[in-house]
Amino acid sequence: MDANWDDLKYLLAVTDAGTLSGAAAALNSNPTTVSRRLRRLESEFGFPLLERSGDGWRPTPMSKSLVDTARRMRLAMNAAEHAVARQSTVLTGSLLISTLPFVNAVRLVALAGAFIARHPGLDLSIDDSAKPQSLAMGEADISLTTTEPVEGRLVKRRMATFRIGIYRRNGETTNGRWLGLNPHFDQTKVMQLGYRHMGGKPVVRLPSLMNLGLAMRATGLPGALPSCVARQYPDLELAIDPEDCDENGLWLVYHESKRGDPRIEKCVEWLGEVFPNSRRCICGRCN
Repeated sequence: MDANWDDLKYLLAVTDAGTLSGAAAALNSNPTTVSRRLRRLESEFGFPLLERSGDGWRPTPMSKSLVDTARRMRLAMNAAEHAVARQSTVLTGSLLISTLPFVNAVRLVALAGAFIARHPGLDLSIDDSAKPQSLAMGEADISLTTTEPVEGRLVKRRMATFRIGIYRRNGETTNGRWLGLNPHFDQTKVMQLGYRHMGGKPVVRLPSLMNLGLAMRATGLPGALPSCVARQYPDLELAIDPEDCDENGLWLVYHESKRGDPRIEKCVEWLGEVFPNSRRCICGRCN
């Protein structure tokens, strides 16, 4: 069988998402259609394409070459789209920004309307699922991340700087019990500040900083938060000396193969307006 993108995109979507529902969302389809297309592919190739793992579905050893082919197809299609966009005076196509839930909540989503109004022909998507998206593989066009990239063919720009502190509900005391993020965030500056000041492991872990703030309000237990998240909850107060707070940066990153793409250029221009000062907080209001 000759592999084509319309078939292989289903296999690649499930490989990337790990679930049929996640693949369906990425393809703007439904799990039933994804499952049916995969069964058809398996029937035509004559071997299983996916197998279950602890994290969901993954490609079988026999299908890995097909997944690699699908990734190359996606890169080639993205490159073709960029070439067409460079020749057009009206921006069209799609643009996906990968970011973090708290960045979206405190700043980005409220200002997205300005970008949409300027470029109505662009299909803008903002993914704040915190799932890693490969810029090199074209899974996202732009990433807004709190981790500065140190390797790879990436273009980066610092957009904002935010303070991190230990916060607690007003009037509460700290006794060593605290709330934190899920284990895969342990190396972030937020969690490292928590470990330094609280000692031991958090008694409850949450998937995002916004969830963490809500849990801190509900339980009265302290935790580490960016100041722009803490200010969303007026009943939280700083529990350490301001001099003991840490700071972190927000970085805009895209793959160098997209340098010169007018869609990227216009998005970077807009994000420069959203975050006009790299030394100011993400929300634009914190000191």
